[in-house]
Amino acid sequence: MNTPRDQIESPGLQATGSSNGWSSNDQKHAGIAAQVNGMPVPGFQIFGGSKSDLGNVSLLPPTSFGEFVATLPVQTISITREEFHRLTKEERNQHKLVDYIVAATFKQSRSNRATEHAVSCHVIFLDIDDPVEADRLLKIGFAAPLGDTAAVVWHTANSTPAKPRLRVMVLADEIPLSQYPAAVIALGSKLGLTAVTPESKVAVQPMYLPSRFAGEPSPTLVYSNPSGRAFVANTHTTTATHATKLTPPPSVVGVADITHLAPLPDPTFSSADLDELLEYLDPDVSRADWIKIGAGSKHQFGDAGYVQFDAWSAEGKKYAGESDTRKTWDSLQREAKGRASTTIGSLIQMGQANGYVRPKPRTANTMIVLPGCDVSISAAAQTIFPLIAARKELFYRGGMVHEIVEDRGTDGHKLSPVSATQFRSRLERYGLIVVWRKGAKLEPVLKPTICPEETAKALLACEHAGRYLPNITLLSRCPIFVGDAIAGHILGPGWHLENGGTYITGGATPPVVPLAHAVRDLRALLADFDFATPGDHSRALASLIGPALKFGGWLSGSLPADIAEADQSQAGKGYRQKCVAAIYREVPNIVAKKTGGVGGLDESISQRLVDGRPFVMLDNFRGKLDSQYLEALLTAPGPAGARVPHRGEVSVDPRNFVFQITSNGLETTQDLANRASIIRIRKQPPGYLFKVFPEG
Repeated sequence: MNTPRDQIESPGLQATGSSNGWSSNDQKHAGIAAQVNGMPVPGFQIFGGSKSDLGNVSLLPPTSFGEFVATLPVQTISITREEFHRLTKEERNQHKLVDYIVAATFKQSRSNRATEHAVSCHVIFLDIDDPVEADRLLKIGFAAPLGDTAAVVWHTANSTPAKPRLRVMVLADEIPLSQYPAAVIALGSKLGLTAVTPESKVAVQPMYLPSRFAGEPSPTLVYSNPSGRAFVANTHTTTATHATKLTPPPSVVGVADITHLAPLPDPTFSSADLDELLEYLDPDVSRADWIKIGAGSKHQFGDAGYVQFDAWSAEGKKYAGESDTRKTWDSLQREAKGRASTTIGSLIQMGQANGYVRPKPRTANTMIVLPGCDVSISAAAQTIFPLIAARKELFYRGGMVHEIVEDRGTDGHKLSPVSATQFRSRLERYGLIVVWRKGAKLEPVLKPTICPEETAKALLACEHAGRYLPNITLLSRCPIFVGDAIAGHILGPGWHLENGGTYITGGATPPVVPLAHAVRDLRALLADFDFATPGDHSRALASLIGPALKFGGWLSGSLPADIAEADQSQAGKGYRQKCVAAIYREVPNIVAKKTGGVGGLDESISQRLVDGRPFVMLDNFRGKLDSQYLEALLTAPGPAGARVPHRGEVSVDPRNFVFQITSNGLETTQDLANRASIIRIRKQPPGYLFKVFPEG
């Protein structure tokens, strides 16, 4: 069972001053091991050592992962946390020395802590030293990515609330030492990490036990599942003599350290980068340079780069036709023999001479492995989407992946479903796109590629998109005050979990003002309007604060439609509603009156819901307004369907929208009238001087 942030009190987390916390049983356990010709007892084994003896390890008493977690001791650091963090790095490394455990098991119950004496591994350790990644996992929890894997997670000594650092330990099937680094990479991929620390890949690396500083209570585990199953890492490889069926190593799934694949093309340079670079290169260069550009493109992207090379060549006066380009391209060897290959770096230098500035590269050890060979769509998606989710750039909403884009015609933003065609290039933001192919000796090798549209479509349709991407239900241009009747807090720019996923695109945190001043200022906004009755004035005041109450989650139901009526044209009914939106730094998303058919009223409303901008205005409607769709939206208890042309239907929660309607002579249905707040104003007499606000 998980508590918030997966923190769990463990009965095994007890302070101890003895070596490893298991010293009282060491002799007994060592005796058992000796009965089997000096070899450790078969089954689960965990070895550890004392802080005073980093060179040697002994078999520890726990005979199961569950027993290990239940008896996991806490070591005490002799200084306070504040004193610790004031030390230099070298001094901290000395003070944090406590008893430790290792992933490897050894030939003898007491052994030198060296790789040549190790046998295999029954557990996997993974340190998460990147505070951003650690914070992401603390927020989403470890239960979802780890599933039923037996695991325990704790904070390391260097961890702070602002910059958390974590140590993950999972039970594993017996892993050969040669395959342990690959198993660590596979575990990192399962957690959606962009890289793993080099120390984590060393099976004999000391992994310090949980510790506490002087004067502090025993810490809590971040996550614990002591009775789960062993983590299974697909670490087998295929040799050249048995390569009829490619079986990729574990780095195939997800994000991995690709330094061992050198020489590879530049993993930080995408096909989108090539498009930009070619704009700085003249297609009418000398034939030698033209061939050089083709060779660099082919080395970087293989045959996938031909289309870009040919399209660029066709822009020049020397273009001799596609057949000439193809013949030259086919003659180029991706890996030159007897000389250094022409790489994308050569092209970058040529472009820089013409003013090209290379974009900031992505992380060099990040790669996106597409489905293919033995990599299923589901396996690829299970590691691709956690990587994307960490950046908070793509979101999940109503069955579709969305992104936030600029809304042309305004200075704001809107939500836009991501098509398969768009997703192909979006993937390139997160790493080098690679796929498993057969090498020269039929061995499996990773090759850079461009994501095919069918693959992009399959990934977008995979359930893992919805499982890992952050949800989004509300897009706001200003900070929002959220909470309950007892307490609250302000959401600033960026994505937040509150209210099912809220994204604040901008705005400064407002100052705190006395209640009397707030009431005064709100009334002042309406001072120039001549309301037909006091009730109209009260409803207008409610329209000013209603969106804030709704967006902040203080109201659970839907807001009534704001219908503005006036006795004459140009009375200011639309202006009042625009003022309401302006308070929230918004501009109403206009719906003009249409009649039936393709592009009718309901479809226009549906498109505004997909856009995600919270204020939707049906402007200047006359005659009868009879839309069962609009009426249903105003009372919907939850998400409703909004059709996206050529892309299907998105499920959108209409309760996060403010519907405004302006009219001089509107005839509504009884159902719509019951769902509306009708606010009537009279036109001010000629010559009336309206108040001017400094803000505009």
